[in-house]
Amino acid sequence: MATRSLSDRSLSDHGLSSAADAVGRFLADPPAGTPHEVIERLQATAGDPAASLPPRICFETVLEAVPVLVVSLDESGQVCLDNHEYRQLLDALHGQEPIAVLRQALREQAGFDPLEALRAGRSFKDVEVNLELPGGGPRWFACSGTLTGETDAGVHGDFSRHRSGGRHLLLLANDITIRRREVERAHLENLRARLAEQQMMDGMREALSAACYQMQGPLNVIQAAIGMLERGKGEPATLAAMLAQISASGHRAKATLQAALPEEPKEAGTPVNVNELLRQVLEIETDRLLATGIVVEWQPTPVLPRLTGHQNQLRSLFKHLIDNAILALNETGKTHRVLRLMTRALATGVEVTIQDNGPGIAQDLRLRVFEPFFIGWRNRRGRAGVGLTLAQEIVNQHGGCIEIDSGLAAGCRVRLSLTAVPVDE
Repeated sequence: MATRSLSDRSLSDHGLSSAADAVGRFLADPPAGTPHEVIERLQATAGDPAASLPPRICFETVLEAVPVLVVSLDESGQVCLDNHEYRQLLDALHGQEPIAVLRQALREQAGFDPLEALRAGRSFKDVEVNLELPGGGPRWFACSGTLTGETDAGVHGDFSRHRSGGRHLLLLANDITIRRREVERAHLENLRARLAEQQMMDGMREALSAACYQMQGPLNVIQAAIGMLERGKGEPATLAAMLAQISASGHRAKATLQAALPEEPKEAGTPVNVNELLRQVLEIETDRLLATGIVVEWQPTPVLPRLTGHQNQLRSLFKHLIDNAILALNETGKTHRVLRLMTRALATGVEVTIQDNGPGIAQDLRLRVFEPFFIGWRNRRGRAGVGLTLAQEIVNQHGGCIEIDSGLAAGCRVRLSLTAVPVDE
């Protein structure tokens, strides 16, 4: 861990407040050059307020003041220079070297290693990566890197952790977490609106489909009656004609209802991150969960296989199941209400478990709840009874299965598995 001789001193002690203003412009487009040249440019940009100060004091003081993580690496990957923001991240990572975490993030999320870029003579700018900090949630950084040449080992040794000649990579990481959260918040609002529309369309389609199915029974009876009368004795022609007219009218009504069914939106199968989709739905439901005092236990498996799926349908699936869990918890008289979500990898896909400590579902109803229009809630007003039917349809489209675990003594545990949809769907 680096130590700084000026850690307790401010820019004003050295008359370098204008240097702090200038360094932001400097770091926005960092030039290549030796450390000596870098110092000269900083002094020139700031009006040379500290020309009489030693290079180490000027350079270190400016770097300590900037709100950007700065670290310099030699060609072997050794840290030669860092600043206050770097050491703050070091503390947040509980002693794990930030450059190692940043390098891994750039390799996994951007597809390149900054040190390899250094060796190949390539610079990069504003590459965004996210880091999962212990106990602190994700933080986003925009990373830029530029090459600096070393021709003056004495100057380099004056302000570096280690003396090292050769080329160096100056890596800058700007914390853009707040900006990313604003973008994600806007994205969630858009998702919330799209999910509401999707659920409305799904409900309409399922209701009309079920109505068509229910009409088929009377039509079959009428058709059978016509046949019986046609085979009977007497003169049933008038009655047969009337029944035939009823049958034709019923078929027309059925055709009209089928034509009114909203066309199911076509969505291409794409690689999906099930944990991320569940997290998005949880964030959408945050207000409801807080308002009803429900405790969420989120227990995802950190690394899940990416499967091919329909993202909007899967969000709708998870929202139907979480909505049902919230309704169940609201019907219970318990003061401690818990919603538990778990994911785990399977040999051929992903398993998702959604569990609540509500009133549960009776054993003889655990298959009926998947039937269209079945409503098991005490408060039936405003319930269509198609949520689990739609959930089962989406799971089937993803080559999986959904069941209500009968081994849970109290509450309800819905377990579903997902494999993938065909790539051309």
